[in-house]
Amino acid sequence: GASVEGQENIQEILMKQLVLCQYLCALSILRTGGHFVCKVFDMFTPFSVGLFYLLYRSFEQVCIFKPVTSRPANSERYVVCRSLKEDKQSVNQYLFIINETIHELRQDEEEEKDILEVVPNNLLQTEPFYTYITDSNDRVKPYYRVVDMISTFGDLRLRNCKGLGDVPTLDVSHDEWFIAPIGVIFCKVLQEPWQLHFSQSSGRLYFFNYKTNKSSFEPPRESISPFL
Repeated sequence: GASVEGQENIQEILMKQLVLCQYLCALSILRTGGHFVCKVFDMFTPFSVGLFYLLYRSFEQVCIFKPVTSRPANSERYVVCRSLKEDKQSVNQYLFIINETIHELRQDEEEEKDILEVVPNNLLQTEPFYTYITDSNDRVKPYYRVVDMISTFGDLRLRNCKGLGDVPTLDVSHDEWFIAPIGVIFCKVLQEPWQLHFSQSSGRLYFFNYKTNKSSFEPPRESISPFL
């Protein structure tokens, strides 16, 4: 497949024409009543949602499925379509025109033009399609543990990113996710006069008030600094 190294966060956009061609191929070769399964990525842009809407109109049943074996932070998911309807020719021709238009636009290197949507927004907001697509995106939204996010800072590296014009970028990437921090914010977590010290005897951190000489292994409520 195509490499999206360093651009994992926009994989949905980079692979849009590939997904379009897969849908087009399915509608071209499937007979009436046929089924179709396709691997896709995030479905947040109007273009991706519009393509799925066309499948929704072309098949008796469609769904977006993320297997339990798929990593939660991975953007992959699968479109499952059952029972192709008889009247598919109009959608098939429309997708062919969109694909040809995208190809022509990308031949013009002087102007960066693209197709951003394939179905009017008012159609995408019709029920029950709108509720289904929003609920689906909420279900597959990745969640990260704070401790996992903190541990990644030790893996940060500086490298040239082709998607940013070979500008050196600080990032960290693994098989299942990619992070490119745009800045670092330092937050004060303790109120004066509290300090955090390390106990050699117990091997633990403890809280120390240098004005009252009071110490505690548990964080005193008055020691926590407000964030706002």
